[in-house]
Amino acid sequence: MLKRKKVGVRYTGNSYSDNRWSVYRCIVFETECQDRFYVLTCGEWYEVEKGFVERVNSRVKSLASTALRLPSAADKRKRRATTCEWRSHRDLPSWTGNVIG
Repeated sequence: MLKRKKVGVRYTGNSYSDNRWSVYRCIVFETECQDRFYVLTCGEWYEVEKGFVERVNSRVKSLASTALRLPSAADKRKRRATTCEWRSHRDLPSWTGNVIG
């Protein structure tokens, strides 16, 4: 089913949906199994060299952290419900998001 269902994009003012990707191709997944690392991306599975994974993880840990606090999804839902942030799909920016068909 994930390989048959399509994901696409539809722009404001256009009734045509460009359904070019399967849902399966849109999934990005990383896992470790029996001391090996695997990644699913663009519909393909890859085994990733353990040393590479360790170098990436080490580099990410060394990056400066930030005090920036992003709002939680729950906060955003509360704020939208109380302020009517978007009254309808017409209030959204010109790109209206993914279409699953």
